[in-house]
Amino acid sequence: NAMFERIAASPASASADEQYNVTVHSSPETFKDHEGNGPWVITVDDFLSPTECERLIQLGHDIGYARSEDVGPQKFDGTFEAAVSTDRTSSTAWCTEDCFEDPVSLAIRERVEALTGIPDVNSEYLQLLRYEETQQYKTHHDFIAFHRDRSEGVRILTVFLYLSEVEAGGGTNFPQLD
Repeated sequence: NAMFERIAASPASASADEQYNVTVHSSPETFKDHEGNGPWVITVDDFLSPTECERLIQLGHDIGYARSEDVGPQKFDGTFEAAVSTDRTSSTAWCTEDCFEDPVSLAIRERVEALTGIPDVNSEYLQLLRYEETQQYKTHHDFIAFHRDRSEGVRILTVFLYLSEVEAGGGTNFPQLD
């Protein structure tokens, strides 16, 4: 809560170079689920510059996109197979190696770290997703149960960085929040 409250209070509490246009769509105080817990959902407009968006898009093309996969069945050695799903039809490029070291990628990750207060070392690699017309990722949770056993634990937060505008379609929906 403290992290989201700090972000929601921005720009009043932020330094001049960290002032953001923040919209709170849901918070524990504005939405209650059946257990009395409301999730935080916020948008931060203009978090990335057009130049940064273009660079991430170019890095994705440089890496090459492959069909997105989900976590599949557990194998005998405790690892998990990848599974192609009709619920997730996008393409993914993982921002590793050259992309990870790219100055623009680094600056963006530092900005996410400053925004959230979560050290970049505790984050996953940037996952660059490409959606073509009719592609989707149906309703799902970003929580992956078997990650409970990983030293870094499970995802506690997802930051979406939208890199382009579309004329129609697209977007993220939280159905329980309407």
